[in-house]
Amino acid sequence: MFTDFIVRNASSLKGKLWQSTSADWSLQQYLLSSTSISNDVLKILLDGVVLQDLSMIKAALPEGRWVMLVASSFLPYSSEVREIVLNTCPHLEGQYLVERWDLAKAEIDISSLQLDSMLTLSKSKALPLTQKIQMWSGLSLETIESKPEAVPELGRVSMLANKAGERFADPLMPVLRHLVRNASLTSEQRSEMLTQCLPGMKWPEVAAALGLLDDEDFKTVSAKVKKIKVRNTESNRRLVNEMRSEGYLARVTSEDDVIIATTRPSAMTSEDA
Repeated sequence: MFTDFIVRNASSLKGKLWQSTSADWSLQQYLLSSTSISNDVLKILLDGVVLQDLSMIKAALPEGRWVMLVASSFLPYSSEVREIVLNTCPHLEGQYLVERWDLAKAEIDISSLQLDSMLTLSKSKALPLTQKIQMWSGLSLETIESKPEAVPELGRVSMLANKAGERFADPLMPVLRHLVRNASLTSEQRSEMLTQCLPGMKWPEVAAALGLLDDEDFKTVSAKVKKIKVRNTESNRRLVNEMRSEGYLARVTSEDDVIIATTRPSAMTSEDA
């Protein structure tokens, strides 16, 4: 009966249940642990509240409760709460940090986070691009390949880095050169990753990666080809400019929806040539 009353009158009870003292804790514990109280009702009732008694989140909670809690304003940030999140639902640590990054960033060593949490932070707007680049730059090939969604996300961050004129740290470059041919990348992600790691690559490696792009003239470019025409997209412009910087292309011009570039066949040789 009491629970039914709470559910029916949640909106009118909002802000009227709490005295901001320890007297609130037992009711908060009851509401959090009750399977009859939905997350939507809880969000109304706990609006403006900050949970103080951490024993209530150490107790068993209904399925789906933690997903709501980590995204809520009433679950505070502290190293102790973070530890509880890690022990209870480690896959939600990243979301917990994203929602509280302004408070968490001073004490979090990004490089020590689990990959799941890094991915959540990478996909969020909480971290500035420079920190995302730093975070990815410290990862090994084995670590990145352990999560299927990590490779496309690294391709996405490559695009953001290219747009901003930023580069990953040198230790990541061999990793990128390996991943640039990964089947999980879209053509655009592959192009952006290649733009990042192209300096220092041998022509056969470059040609192999170009062969996986959508534009036909990237697939066929070689020492025997004098000119290429590719779609005039931001991604293609960045890659073509990088290829010119590395000496593979000479003159580059744009005409409406295509980029036209003349090649430098002398640069397109195998390592032993």
